[in-house]
Amino acid sequence: MKHLLRRGKACRWLSACLIAVCLSLGALPIAAQDGTPLPPIGLALYRNEKFSLPYPNIWEVTERGIDTYFGARNTPACAEPGMIVQALGAVGERTFEDLLSEYTRTFIRYDLAPERIAIRRTGLSAHFVAPCTDGTPRQYRVTFFIVYGQAYRISQFAPQAEFSAWADLFGQILNEFAPTTLVSSAEGNPIVLPRETPLALIGHLFGGNVYVGTLYDLPGKAITQGAANGRSYRAPALSPDGTLIAFVDPNQRTLWLARVSDGAAQPIATEVAPDYPPAWHPQGTAIAYMAQAAQRLQLRAVTLPSLAIRDLGETLAVSADCATASDDPADQLYWAETGAQGNAALLAWSGEVIYYSLRCGIGVARLSGGKSAVLQPELRRAQLAPDGRSLLGIVPAESGAELARLNLLTGALERLPLPQSVEQLAWRPDGRGIFFATSALKDQITVSEGDSARSLALFGAFPLRVALYEIKLWELDLRTGVLTELFSSEGRAIGRIAPSPDGSGVLFSLVQSARRLAEALANNVSLGELRREAPATQLYWLPLPKAEGAEAILVAVSSAPHWGKLGSAAPPTPTSSPRRPSERPTATVTRTATPTATATPLPAPTASLRRTVLPTNTPRPSRTP
Repeated sequence: MKHLLRRGKACRWLSACLIAVCLSLGALPIAAQDGTPLPPIGLALYRNEKFSLPYPNIWEVTERGIDTYFGARNTPACAEPGMIVQALGAVGERTFEDLLSEYTRTFIRYDLAPERIAIRRTGLSAHFVAPCTDGTPRQYRVTFFIVYGQAYRISQFAPQAEFSAWADLFGQILNEFAPTTLVSSAEGNPIVLPRETPLALIGHLFGGNVYVGTLYDLPGKAITQGAANGRSYRAPALSPDGTLIAFVDPNQRTLWLARVSDGAAQPIATEVAPDYPPAWHPQGTAIAYMAQAAQRLQLRAVTLPSLAIRDLGETLAVSADCATASDDPADQLYWAETGAQGNAALLAWSGEVIYYSLRCGIGVARLSGGKSAVLQPELRRAQLAPDGRSLLGIVPAESGAELARLNLLTGALERLPLPQSVEQLAWRPDGRGIFFATSALKDQITVSEGDSARSLALFGAFPLRVALYEIKLWELDLRTGVLTELFSSEGRAIGRIAPSPDGSGVLFSLVQSARRLAEALANNVSLGELRREAPATQLYWLPLPKAEGAEAILVAVSSAPHWGKLGSAAPPTPTSSPRRPSERPTATVTRTATPTATATPLPAPTASLRRTVLPTNTPRPSRTP
């Protein structure tokens, strides 16, 4: 307990220091326009399946069913500022003024001030003053957004005497509000639904939080909440039958386990090495993870349903600082999706053998009977074959990186020469082919004009240099040698490749380039506009075999996709999409028959599995007077 208290104090001290740095750099306002001092506040990013917006990170976030409340405590208080956000659904033929009139007539019965404040042509605000429950005057700013036919209402308030101190920060929050599931692609095409889906769940990271859904309802259901910008969860991994999901909180170095049915979650291990994903036993009876013990990494496993932890054996991997520096924000996003320099760490359980990556994702070893042996010291980005007999990865070559297959029975390494250097890769579910991504440098952009102090404060560099790549996704049939180009675009890289378990398509995450961000910086746009031009990780779905003229579909703005086994999801119901109210998906599933899922034991019920508060890694600094 003392250790936890010391950690909490350290986190609050660090958060306070970060807020002070942001204030000194001018990243946050320190006074309202009339000179009223603004409280020293940092911003965290909140996202759910319907919207995203920043909020003061000294506030709590309370999901209340129909809306979300942000405030110093979990209920509004007359003496404190706060904010309530609600997604209202389809707007129909109503205008902003119609929505404001309905609001005053139905909820407040007070007159709005005549002034209207437009927000990026998608929102409109109005002010009013009304007494709080204790009779003191409270000032409100109510804002409606209308985007893609959907309406959203944000009500911001504070005691009337203090409202001016919060006005600019409230405005900044509104300026950065976005309907999350309606984020457009770089080409301006809205997210659409696929026409058919495998009967399998997808675990992924949406706004840094863990979600579980199907192709029909992405992002699906939230398992966690409150992941702040730059403090994302990692490595969601569904159990063999899809009833449980494991994931890592890298900030607390904790392994979590949650039930998919109700989202009940609890931490099951600490001292986790966050660069390694958790690995399920093929029968779903245990979860292996890499533990950080001094300068040595130790493989451990959590047994289900008892949640007992046991050592599996010492590894040949040593702890090392694998962080790599880059001024390009897209590089940082790509490495967050994969690993340092794009080298994702391997941790895979096959039978009673565990395969894992060595230092910084370079090299592969095997743990069997509690003892480890190096299999190949150069193989990177390794993926275990569906039959468990070989590893696929890349090795250094004159052309950059060459595809290679390691036979686990003989130890022979077979190089597979290709026209381009390979970036990321994945096995086809039947093991008869592979998918891989390539990227070729297309352009380099240097921002040497504009506000140098601003560039240094935001990105740590001036001039700022970013790169634009030509990205392609390929399929290689290992039996015939036939190579097929599946997808081509511009951006930074393809981060993750996740073929569906029935072979009907492939999910892949595309990391955008920072080209638009560089252009916005050169044009000295507002901070809100600059953040909207930042690169994002987008999730695409491509049905297979690819039909003539067929294109990949942008299905979510999320990352780290991980499929459950076929049969882990129920057939879709023909209900309206939350994104496109007029569009009803056809309840047609893919052609592959659903196998019987392997039963995974549930953890024994504990108090921490009650669905009360979702796990959150958002920093909570102590409030300052």
